[in-house]
Amino acid sequence: MEKLPTTKYFQTKNLNHLAGEVKTAKNGKPILTGAHSQHPDFYAKESGIVYESEGKVVEGMPYKATVRYKVEGKIVTTKGPLSTVFPDNWNAEKITSEVERIIEMKKPAHVEPGKLTLQGTETGGKFDIEVEMNVKANGKVTLVTTYPLLK
Repeated sequence: MEKLPTTKYFQTKNLNHLAGEVKTAKNGKPILTGAHSQHPDFYAKESGIVYESEGKVVEGMPYKATVRYKVEGKIVTTKGPLSTVFPDNWNAEKITSEVERIIEMKKPAHVEPGKLTLQGTETGGKFDIEVEMNVKANGKVTLVTTYPLLK
């Protein structure tokens, strides 16, 4: 995975989150978060993160997948409920531009500090994307996660 360019809302940590991140919980056990894209811009098979699609994957459409983290062939942890995954043909530029377009269109002029959830339809009109953000007291808006919604 190459170093991806950051944008107004996507910083390195957001881009890593899309591929899936393994973090250490307070109890010392690994937890898997994110995992919303298998595109090579984000995802490297050698990372140990394995996507197993649920049902048929249709080109250009999002899908559900069980996502696991394996080390030396053994499952170390599985991400909670099924993950919704952006279409495999959506590269980093497509995902970031669609999400940033939704943010710019849907973000209210004034937002209160706290969590902000936005939802919009991708430009092809085939599915919606949800965007979760945090608004700080100083008004700064940061992206937490984004994922496709399945109908």
